Amino acid sequence: MVLLSDAEMESVRSGSAPLPELVENWFYVPEDHDDKTLCQQVRNVARMLLPPARGITNYTIFTTTDCNARCFYCFEKSTKRIPMSLKVAEKTAQFIIGYCGGKEVNLSWFGGEPLYNMEAIDIICRRLEERGIVFYSKMISNGYLFDKEIVLKAKENWKLRHVQITLDGTEEVYNKVKAYIYKGVNAFRRVIENVHLLLEAGIAVSIRLNIDTYNSDDLMNLSRFLKKDFYGKKGFHVYVHPLFGENNHYAVDDPVRRKDLFVKMEQLQDTFDGAGMGIDSLYTHFIKTNCCMADHPTSLAVFSSGQLGKCEHYVEEKFVGHLDNGDVFDQEEVAAFRQLHPEIEECDNCPLYPDCIRLIRCASFYGCYPESRNYTLRELRSGMRASYYAKINNAKIEVSTEESKPC
Repeated sequence: MVLLSDAEMESVRSGSAPLPELVENWFYVPEDHDDKTLCQQVRNVARMLLPPARGITNYTIFTTTDCNARCFYCFEKSTKRIPMSLKVAEKTAQFIIGYCGGKEVNLSWFGGEPLYNMEAIDIICRRLEERGIVFYSKMISNGYLFDKEIVLKAKENWKLRHVQITLDGTEEVYNKVKAYIYKGVNAFRRVIENVHLLLEAGIAVSIRLNIDTYNSDDLMNLSRFLKKDFYGKKGFHVYVHPLFGENNHYAVDDPVRRKDLFVKMEQLQDTFDGAGMGIDSLYTHFIKTNCCMADHPTSLAVFSSGQLGKCEHYVEEKFVGHLDNGDVFDQEEVAAFRQLHPEIEECDNCPLYPDCIRLIRCASFYGCYPESRNYTLRELRSGMRASYYAKINNAKIEVSTEESKPC
């Protein structure tokens, strides 16, 4: 990135002699330059230059497909409720030990509700620890089952660093949407208390706000509550996500409703970003070569049945292997997860094109709309600002350190 002064920016706008640095670093190119083709070439070369994958080091592990909540929008609501047996947990640990190549391992606990089967987590982490495998973990959870003892164990034994917890609204809305199996409890209050427990233990928490037309107004009330309760808390972040993007097309096909929803998404995210509670995505020098775990060579999903997959959304189909068969994978299925969506007309002049990799099998891909593109551009600008200020702060630290040295 570069930051231009007003005078430099006016020079660019007027079309007068461009600054040499902008030309040399590809910020300023001829009008007829084929940006798309260059982008494709650069990405292809970047993929060729990637070092060969030596080991599988990223695992999304389903400890169970059962859950203590009954969310009406859950993409797994028709899935068979299968807990990971202790035998499968042992096999999972041995698979990881055998195929991680001795490298640090990243574990992501998933479900159902992963805490519904903590024994499987205990076994896997214990075996990795016994074999000297360095690992850390994160979790996607509804947060209900945590308590002080479990938080302590999660930090010390599971090496848990981060938990994502979804909130669907304020107390009344949340309790209705989650529809927990327990009677006579205030689930919302319990989850909020557990978020505090996690943060106090040094475990970061990302709150995901699922937004749709049924709860968009209520989430504004929730934002005020969260800012009051968690303002200044280290490791606490909030991001907004359209609920209809995951097999729940309530508003996506209605342009009016869709536009209204994205306006409210921006308003919500702005209020958290303004309070320093948003998620800052810093940009690096690396070229994006893949979309997610589905097309990444070092990532696997381990399902509670022992089946192996490439995406957590395909719980009962599209498997690429099994724990009992080692690294004998169905290469046709692996390749199918890498297949890209055909490009559309909007791709030709889209500033998001260099980072946009859309997979055909992506269950959360709900189409490309002006509203979604604008929202992603908003996130891109936010990331640019965050990266710029991070660079400035680092530069200031380096200067002050240099100046403090004796002459």
